[in-house]
Amino acid sequence: MKHYLMEPKYKKSVAEYDVFQKEIDGVTYRVVKEEVYRWGSWIVNVPSTDEEIKEWLDNRGETMEDMIDCYESVDEFPFLPDLTDDFIELEDYDTEFLEMWDGCSCDWYLQDPKGEISEDKEEEIIDLVMDIFAEEYHEGLEEEGWENVDCFQQIHCEVTLKECDDSGYVFDEDGV
Repeated sequence: MKHYLMEPKYKKSVAEYDVFQKEIDGVTYRVVKEEVYRWGSWIVNVPSTDEEIKEWLDNRGETMEDMIDCYESVDEFPFLPDLTDDFIELEDYDTEFLEMWDGCSCDWYLQDPKGEISEDKEEEIIDLVMDIFAEEYHEGLEEEGWENVDCFQQIHCEVTLKECDDSGYVFDEDGV
């Protein structure tokens, strides 16, 4: 297995999303807390043997045949992000979180894909959730019946990749 240290090229480009859900008066509401961080880093694990590739595929719920249909050859599989992409969904890769630091902004919004929730109701729900979170954080929301249904991270810029060991230590030019 090869390992690469992945970091954003630019500051304030890492975001973490916590999604909470609760049914109120027969309507299921989903609110999202988006927190932007000044920096973050991850290890990207890249399989290098047939056995590791099979395990990688199994973890994604894919088969070799499915991937060959999409990418034509194993060499084309998306083990690493494209260095020219300016948006990285970390769940698309086999990553291990190392760090994120210096949260520099936080915003809440309501997911309403059908556009059925009035602006007043949206504001009411977000204010309620923000008040609870300000006092009791995640635990307070859970005590009030809000279930944390998802948490994911994204990088909103190009990334750098440096070969490293399995703990994130980057090798110098001499391989040491």
